[in-house]
Amino acid sequence: MDYSSIIGFSKDHRTETFVMYVQMDIKTYLSFVGDKFDEFSIQRKKESHKGYARLKNDIKDGALLPPITLALKPELVKKYIPFLRAEPQNVDQLNGIFQVSESVYILDGLQRTHIMKDLSEEGYDFKQNQKLLLEFWFEEDMGNLIYRLIVLNSGQKPMSMRHQVELLFLTMQDKLKKDIPGLIMYNERESKARDNASMFPFDRIVTGYQSFLNQSPEINKGKLISDKLDTGKVITDVDMVILEGYNEYTAYLTKYLAIDVQSYRVYEKFSSFSGAKNWLADENVVNSFFAAIGILADEPVFKKRIDLALLNLTELLTNSKIGDDPFALKDYDLIRQGFNPKQFNIGFISRKTIMNCFLEYFKGEGLLSFKKCWSLAKTS
Repeated sequence: MDYSSIIGFSKDHRTETFVMYVQMDIKTYLSFVGDKFDEFSIQRKKESHKGYARLKNDIKDGALLPPITLALKPELVKKYIPFLRAEPQNVDQLNGIFQVSESVYILDGLQRTHIMKDLSEEGYDFKQNQKLLLEFWFEEDMGNLIYRLIVLNSGQKPMSMRHQVELLFLTMQDKLKKDIPGLIMYNERESKARDNASMFPFDRIVTGYQSFLNQSPEINKGKLISDKLDTGKVITDVDMVILEGYNEYTAYLTKYLAIDVQSYRVYEKFSSFSGAKNWLADENVVNSFFAAIGILADEPVFKKRIDLALLNLTELLTNSKIGDDPFALKDYDLIRQGFNPKQFNIGFISRKTIMNCFLEYFKGEGLLSFKKCWSLAKTS
């Protein structure tokens, strides 16, 4: 019996990526993708969704599934390019791909694969001749694969904005790990919660960077994603060389981490403000802090004041005892409680107030207390 067969070829002329179409029975497919098919770092985690229960029954009934899109692992692509370029394509050599399990990433069809895997482990025998249509992409550039993954996101449960931001700035994450060794970043897929200082969701580092560049804490993630997709690529290594303001941002981010370490210590058992120890990891705070720096840092006189303020803030926190309130969060909480949701968008007015507080602190070289800065921020 023919368990898999190559039925056609195509090419994405935008990226010059070769594509191969294959029919394969489900049992062979599950053996081919292996047990670690969900460990592709840029993929979503396994989802739980009521639509998948219906899909599970459809598969048991023998439904023809939409095509599953696979990408040969980039390090294996080069070997097969000559066979794809040949006229006609060298099918015998290309069939060798199916002899190597766990040689592909799943770009589209991860949840369907989970369901089929579950059925197989439950002992279900798939219907005879129940086959899948597979689309194989031969692409060495991870950026093109990420772009394709986002474009393909048309399943029953949309990919979150957070995940898309993480994918589009994936190379930036790798560079940050090298440039700031103490920074611990985690992605949506990892389902982690912050349980120590210097830990931040990666998308928060990205929006902080955008706030720094735009000199505003108001970040439209949808527009950010759209703008990157319009360029047809993610941030690549070449882009990082000329990435606007990256070195300046990471210099301030390094100082922010040192401040966060002391803040976490001081506020770890602080009960008068919910989430006080993680305040500096809050998205509103991250964006507002870096927006304030972005506004002032272009002017040499203010740049010096920012540097002095950050030194003074680090010293203030280092000298603070556990249970102290150096950020005057109780004062901010009182201001926050006075926000009228009928009059303001609470997120917007919160970010504006926090940014104004940091602006006052930076302009004053860190000599004004945060209690005073909150008071000034409230009226500005």
